[in-house]
Amino acid sequence: MRSSYLGRLRERTAFLALKRQIVLGLAGGWLLLLLGGFRHLYVATAREATSFALIAAGATLFAVGLVRPQGLAVVERAIRAATGWIGKGILLAFLSLTYFLIITPVGVAWRALRGSDPFYAWTGEAPAVTQGWVPKSVVDDRRSASSEAAMRPLSSQLFVVIGYFVRNGHFVLVPVVVFLLLAGLVLFFVKSSALAPFIYTLF
Repeated sequence: MRSSYLGRLRERTAFLALKRQIVLGLAGGWLLLLLGGFRHLYVATAREATSFALIAAGATLFAVGLVRPQGLAVVERAIRAATGWIGKGILLAFLSLTYFLIITPVGVAWRALRGSDPFYAWTGEAPAVTQGWVPKSVVDDRRSASSEAAMRPLSSQLFVVIGYFVRNGHFVLVPVVVFLLLAGLVLFFVKSSALAPFIYTLF
């Protein structure tokens, strides 16, 4: 049982590697062909040797990806390693800018509007000027929150979350939530794409 699982794992890994090599050959070759043809036809100051070199490299890459994509294994591994480092650097810069340009100003605005007092514990009546825990008022509703959420379409869940923040006076946090959701969607689609190594370099 173990050997069959390892065999299937090796087959799946080899299939994914072959898929990446085919994508590299076909997409990379096509892009080089387009670039060389564009330089040759539309760029007046382009050198002919450079244009024909790009066309020849693109045709070779396209042919290898079409006929024997395993020949691109070394190139594909090198590109994946390089784009992995580039992607990590870009993601680190992106998260740093997000923190310092979006989350930090929102935090400063939140502190200016709501104050920075910590939570306090007390017995008996809560002080009027101190923020803290208050008794929860439960509305007698036979529908549970999960069933109510299940009845809503998935496309409206984002508006429900934003409405919750606005209703409770936390409107300052809405830009952070929307930005983080959009960034997560972009990163998810980039990671799940077959052209992820190429998209990372452009991101």
